[in-house]
Amino acid sequence: MKRLPLILVLVFVSVSVAHAEMVPTFPDTGANPQAFVPKGYSILKQAEGDLNNDGLPDVALALKSNDEAKPVQDREIDPPRYLIILFKTPQGYQKSIATPNGILTIDSGGVYGDPFDSMNIAKGVLNIVSYGGSAHRWGGTERWRYQDGDWYLIGQLIHNEYNFGPEKKSFDTNFLTGLQITDETDKLGVRNVNKTNIGKKALTKLSGYQNINQ
Repeated sequence: MKRLPLILVLVFVSVSVAHAEMVPTFPDTGANPQAFVPKGYSILKQAEGDLNNDGLPDVALALKSNDEAKPVQDREIDPPRYLIILFKTPQGYQKSIATPNGILTIDSGGVYGDPFDSMNIAKGVLNIVSYGGSAHRWGGTERWRYQDGDWYLIGQLIHNEYNFGPEKKSFDTNFLTGLQITDETDKLGVRNVNKTNIGKKALTKLSGYQNINQ
């Protein structure tokens, strides 16, 4: 078996160590939401509401890297953001999931800028809203629900629009029922709304989700 040159081994080890240092760690439990914010990060958005149907106010955190404050040319990479979902307990909070999926990064919004729009909890569902683009704008809302011991995408609204005219189109899909509503306005301003059933499919897990437009 051929051995790798020492210089390649050192480069591989250096890259691996650097990557490991970039990935933050999150505790399993904490007295308050701030306890789950690692060094080098801050809270971009916090939302509260009952997510596991136990009557207690759970918390979702969208975390951003402090490196986002640097000019684009001084950032080696587009800093990852993290979605942290915490279940409220009598003792404090318990981590349900910590993932870089679900929150778009600051540089992925195109000319429009930061694509993160908002995040809220309503009727046991976590809603994350994104928006970006330039002359042609895009955006969407992803609806996440805790069920069967994991987080699943149960609905999604995706929309596109032209910033200098009436043209726009959206797809609002309920993955639990298969119902999809298409709402389209053409360049003449004529609107057409259709409802179809695309069929039920296996729900997508948050842990393996690829963000909208990323």
